[in-house]
Amino acid sequence: MWYLGKKIRPNLHVLNNAIAQTEKKTAKLDGEQLQQRLVEKISRLDFAPLRQDVAPFLVHAEELALLDGELMQQVIRGYDFSAT
Repeated sequence: MWYLGKKIRPNLHVLNNAIAQTEKKTAKLDGEQLQQRLVEKISRLDFAPLRQDVAPFLVHAEELALLDGELMQQVIRGYDFSAT
């Protein structure tokens, strides 16, 4: 989310090479596929324990509200991954 907020585009070439290295299979993700995978992964997370884990490290407790699955999915869906 930090990267998206800073408008830093994912380097798909590097990402695909990393996937190929770690998963031992060829990866050819494009921007749209990456976007879909991120939304799918986030939809499966249980955010209650994540917020509990992160809370002690936040300087501003109100930032905990940003750790929300629906919000993250909305941000990812609104980001233009096609130019990556």
